[in-house]
Amino acid sequence: MGQLSKLQRLHLSDNLLAIIPIERSQLSQLQSFDLSINQLTIIPKEVEQLSQLKYLYLNDKQLTSVSTDIGQLPEWLTINLEGNFLENISMKVKQRFKL
Repeated sequence: MGQLSKLQRLHLSDNLLAIIPIERSQLSQLQSFDLSINQLTIIPKEVEQLSQLKYLYLNDKQLTSVSTDIGQLPEWLTINLEGNFLENISMKVKQRFKL
């Protein structure tokens, strides 16, 4: 993805992506990340380390579970998980995001 250190918004929706080749250091200023309508089955670990993130769109995917680690994202984060096949969400994540 090259040098994207000042990038604040990244919209990769509706691209049939199964993996996201990102590094936290490349997206250190990212505030809005739209991964909706793709083929991801898990939330990439790299997303969990984006400390400036305010909006995370993971709607209309094939997610079946949400990692407990996602609860470490900033408390001001707005996350959209609508339209997934979520079966397993930890209590920590439910409480953190008021699900």
